[in-house]
Order: sequence, then structure tokens, then C-alpha cells
Amino acid sequence: MFTLEKPVTAQELTEKQLEAIKTRAIKLWGDRFWIAKLAAAYEEANGFEPKSKDPVVRRWFRDGTVPSLESFNGLLLAVGCTMAIDCPTTERIL
Repeated sequence: MFTLEKPVTAQELTEKQLEAIKTRAIKLWGDRFWIAKLAAAYEEANGFEPKSKDPVVRRWFRDGTVPSLESFNGLLLAVGCTMAIDCPTTERIL
């Protein structure tokens, strides 16, 4: 889990989330085949034909293309995760 120590942009948050999915995929399938295995698991978890989404998944991690929210949730399912939302508390002074 990462913490938001300073304000981040939406793009930075997206990059951190995709990096977390990549880290989980590497833990599951190893550094050499993680992206191929992730693509296959994404297809299976979301009911797509085998090899139909492989290029799309690769673009999300190699070209900086950003998945939609639905696709991002599909990636989470592929690595056996769900999302937790962390809201930093703010103390009211006045």
C-alpha cells in the first residue's frame, strides 16, 4: 500500500495503481512472463476470447495508455485483488 504524503495528480495516482498491479503480477508469475500471464488472466476473468486482449494489456504497461475504470477493475480481478480507498484525515483547526 502506498500513502499520499503529498498531493498527487490523477495521472500520478494512476501510475502508482498500475505499478501495484504490475508488482502483484510479477509476484504471481515471475519477472519474465508476468505480462503474458496477466493478459491471459485478464481475458479469463472478464470472459474474453484467449489472446484477444493481449495487445491492449501490453499497451497499458508499456506505452502509457490508461485503462478505463472497468478495465482497471478487470486487471484487479486478474491478479486476485480488490481496491481499497484510503482517505487521509484532515484536522479542522478553526
